[in-house]
Amino acid sequence: MANPFHKPVLLACATALSAAAPAAAAPLSPREATYLEEHEEIVFAVPPAYAPFAFTTRKQFSGMDVELIHWMATEMGFMARFEAMPTEQAIDQLKEGRIDAIVSISYSEKLDDDFDFSQPLKSAPVSLFIRSDRNDIAGFQDLEDANAAVLGSSRILDELVRQGIRCGIRFISSPQEGEALIAAGEVDALVGNELVLQHYLYSTGKGTLKTVGDPLFIDRACIAVAEGNSPLRTILNKGIDSAQNSGTLNKIHAKWLGSDPSGTLISSRTVLMVVLIAAGVVFTILLLILFWNRRLRLSVERHTRLYAESERRLRSIFENSPDAVLLIEEDGQISAANGMACELTGIKKPDLLAKSMYDLLPPGMVEDARSHMRKWFTGELTQCESKIMDALRSAHPVEMTGTLHRINGKETLQLHIRDISMRKEAEQRMAQARRMAEEAHAMSEQARQIAEQTSKAKSEFLANMSHDIRIPLNGILGMTQLLMDTAMTEEQQTCADTIMQSSSGLLKIINHILDLSKIEAGQMEVCASPFSPRSLCTKLCTTFQTASAQKGLDLRCVCEPDVPELVIGDEGLIEQVLVNLIGNAIKFTDRGFVDISIEAPPCSSDRCDLTFRVTDTGIGIEAERHETVFEKYKQINGAGKHLNGGTGLGLAICRQLVELMGGHIAVESAPGQGATFYFTLNLQWTAQKIPPPAKKPEELSAAENANVHVLLVEDNRINQNVAIAMLHKAGFRVTAVNNGQDALERVQKDSFDVVLMDCQMPVMDGYEATRRIRAMKEPVCRIPIIAVTAYALKTDRQRCLDEGMDDYLSKPVSRHELIALLNKYTGKTS
Repeated sequence: MANPFHKPVLLACATALSAAAPAAAAPLSPREATYLEEHEEIVFAVPPAYAPFAFTTRKQFSGMDVELIHWMATEMGFMARFEAMPTEQAIDQLKEGRIDAIVSISYSEKLDDDFDFSQPLKSAPVSLFIRSDRNDIAGFQDLEDANAAVLGSSRILDELVRQGIRCGIRFISSPQEGEALIAAGEVDALVGNELVLQHYLYSTGKGTLKTVGDPLFIDRACIAVAEGNSPLRTILNKGIDSAQNSGTLNKIHAKWLGSDPSGTLISSRTVLMVVLIAAGVVFTILLLILFWNRRLRLSVERHTRLYAESERRLRSIFENSPDAVLLIEEDGQISAANGMACELTGIKKPDLLAKSMYDLLPPGMVEDARSHMRKWFTGELTQCESKIMDALRSAHPVEMTGTLHRINGKETLQLHIRDISMRKEAEQRMAQARRMAEEAHAMSEQARQIAEQTSKAKSEFLANMSHDIRIPLNGILGMTQLLMDTAMTEEQQTCADTIMQSSSGLLKIINHILDLSKIEAGQMEVCASPFSPRSLCTKLCTTFQTASAQKGLDLRCVCEPDVPELVIGDEGLIEQVLVNLIGNAIKFTDRGFVDISIEAPPCSSDRCDLTFRVTDTGIGIEAERHETVFEKYKQINGAGKHLNGGTGLGLAICRQLVELMGGHIAVESAPGQGATFYFTLNLQWTAQKIPPPAKKPEELSAAENANVHVLLVEDNRINQNVAIAMLHKAGFRVTAVNNGQDALERVQKDSFDVVLMDCQMPVMDGYEATRRIRAMKEPVCRIPIIAVTAYALKTDRQRCLDEGMDDYLSKPVSRHELIALLNKYTGKTS
């Protein structure tokens, strides 16, 4: 009689999800560890119906290969995601890089050209199956002109062709489809992995098919990755080795395969032999009966031994399963439990079998468990998360997977319980890390906004400071220019020169601050155009000849012969850097010379490295301060001395302008031995000619300007007086108003040739006044409007032009520039 425990144990072990016994996997190489860090999850393609290797049921992935990958993911620290698809589709997606690996694929030399294969997970013969009542097909050689259904990869077809077996082929996706085709008579035979087909026959209890003849070949089930993806292939091989060494692989195979179902079938050759033997001894019915009785007895004994062995193995698998397994009646009573269930709860098996499922749950979860139990027994639920109380009343988070079976005439729930404490802890840490990352991002965003606000506030402060200083400075410089045009004594001339020099120095400081602000705000642009280095050198000598002569210095300018005649670069920025360097050299040199040189090595086909040097015999600089002199607010002669004044911004601006042009600036110096400041720029050189500069038109006489009527719109009384004096001296007729509203009224009453418009004024500013004048009827709307403003940034100039003004002058205003612009827009020429 069969053991009553055998049936529940058989059902429990047949569907168990197994996690392998703990075993340390081989350590990952740095390359493999980097691969796992770069891939949040590894996507495996799984055949939808290839049991026991891999299959899907109700969107759940199962099978011994799937379970092995779950085990490897836990052991080796990666996340695995599965997608169900036929093998041919999986091959295409792996080639396209949309998945990372294919599970349960047969190794073949043809596929080996495109993919890398892991070591085999399981080997099984590819055999021939026919209907159990047919005897006309004894092997593959009998398939000539027959039809066969093929389950598996295209390698089976390749092998049939290689062995010269010609038959009709129909590919199928599942054993059920093949069995149906044979039953309908559409095919004569079924060819496929014997383990897959025997598992199907064994699990369904069907005996409609039998295997005949020798195998076609031995199929090796592997995992395939893309060609060249060696990190993933070695990771998988290490996982497989670890599973083999720890015995986990054997446990997984034993769980899914149990005893070999193929051993239960009698081969056709044996039947034929029995028939031949029976025919040989047909002379007596008694001997035939005795023979069959003997065979029957032997068969019964053999099946009894297999049954007992199967029971022993199933009981062993049930008891040694890494999952806690419980069999539960509909009222919650526990009818069977394995060793892992006892270990999880800390309760001995006799005591555990005396309890109800509800006794193992925290009190607050009992009602939820009753609801889950009803859903399990009605088939509405297959998996959920809960908590289990151990003997010490400690709660453990668990994952429960339930399967309903009918045992001894009543419904029984087979419940697999897995401790997920580590997973929950990992999820909590990941959630905490995610929160910390979000907080860090928020703090970073807040810091960025603060920095932007600070930068904007700084830019606004610098613009306002420049505006407020330029307004009185315009009055000082304007009146000084007018004063210097009058007859003065030598002492008065000296005083006027001092005022002009001091005001120019103050303007230089303001311009330095604005230059630094524009560079930091990214508003300084490099405008490249052809220019002559030799002409620039001559221009600089002319500019600084007077300043050097006043200090008794010898100023020398040299442009080496190898320097090209024309190069393409921003002449204005280069000149600004050299003007700063030459000015410093003259400032800090009391005797000797100041040399300006431009050098170049032999140039390439289209580019040349130009080195600009300014050498002096001045006070020199200590070696440890060669780098700091290019920092903001650092002065050459040292903190606290201020022998020659300055803000310490000139060299800082020089470095930033040189770096903006793609160059590098440095200094060579020693105390008392002078200094050489040099910078190198890689510039394109050209053979084109630069047209000679146009001659500056001379200013017109006062009589020639007498017919030009200028409307001056300025709210500052001092600046208004300066402008009026300059214009009257040049012979212009001037009408002055204090704001934009007054300007609108005057342009409608009187005729004006040009308007000088301040931008910031009370009542109505210059921008609004300009917009309204442009909206008037002709000819008023066409009056040239020139902005005269203390706002000196590049954006300020552009805004004036965008608002409809024709040109722009920044305060303090040069008399010559002002007269030249008036002549330009009134159509006067000298």
